[in-house]
Amino acid sequence: MRTDADQNIYIAEGLQRTIMVFSPQGKYIRSIGRVGRGPGEFPTGPKFNFTNKEEIVALDLELQRLTWFSKEGEILSEYTPPVSGVVWTEKFFQAANGDNIMLKKPRRIGLDDPENYRKYVFHRYSNSFEDHIDSFGKFEELSPEANSEFVELINTRMSSGHFVKTGEGGFLYAPAMYNGKIYKFENSDNKWIIVDTFEGHIHWEEAVEPDAEGSMSMLFQYFDGTGEEQRGSGIINSYSIGLIEMSDGKVLHFSGQRMVDQDSIQTMIEVFNPDGDLIGTGPFDEINIHINLSFLRDIILLYGWTKKTGSILLIIKRIGR
Repeated sequence: MRTDADQNIYIAEGLQRTIMVFSPQGKYIRSIGRVGRGPGEFPTGPKFNFTNKEEIVALDLELQRLTWFSKEGEILSEYTPPVSGVVWTEKFFQAANGDNIMLKKPRRIGLDDPENYRKYVFHRYSNSFEDHIDSFGKFEELSPEANSEFVELINTRMSSGHFVKTGEGGFLYAPAMYNGKIYKFENSDNKWIIVDTFEGHIHWEEAVEPDAEGSMSMLFQYFDGTGEEQRGSGIINSYSIGLIEMSDGKVLHFSGQRMVDQDSIQTMIEVFNPDGDLIGTGPFDEINIHINLSFLRDIILLYGWTKKTGSILLIIKRIGR
């Protein structure tokens, strides 16, 4: 779910592959798009965000097509770039200067990787997405034990982490394998650089233990583009679930963390003040949160599950400070 800057509407992915529009009171207003492959249609659920003009831009991964809509649902424009020219992603936002920042799993584009995309987590495109400007944020510098084959497979096959656009015009990034560090990026002289590191809380000293043996170890195995088998094993002790910036500038980070000397994973929340100082932590003792976070002002929607009740939807509303 996303909300526009002036809080007039909320939009969410619909179950029928549409974008659904709601009022701030939760009343359904309209759907944008429909099932199909034509203009304004989606064969799969689109990924979307607001532009700086408060238009809705939707990315269809199957058709590799971008569509710009007005908030009333009118198609404004479409763009389908060359397959080899875009690092397709499920997470993106438009920066203050109009550039689009994409968060992407660090893997090759087919067998040809002329821009060395695999080394970088972030990729910057022009306002229209037609021009790839640069890539930044080296995977090996942001992810703990990045040279481990197991960690590379985890990030390649599952997640490359989470980021959130901040009110200051930058963004925060938490790697998929969370080692207690959240990175703050800002644009300086037309280059995105790390300007601060938030020191968070983790129960375990290492986010991941490559090649670990035991009942909780995981094995990843797949065949790459050349047909050769790739595999890695290890134990994940800490992983990022999502980041949220509240209306007062405080930052919430949700993570799954293994307790010391325990096999169970506990959902943790860390609270940072606008300066990046950790000011509070807390657990969800009986709830495991999925990697889906939605934010409406100071209301958070969390999809999760419990052993007793199965899947649930949590609605958290902040009261006071």
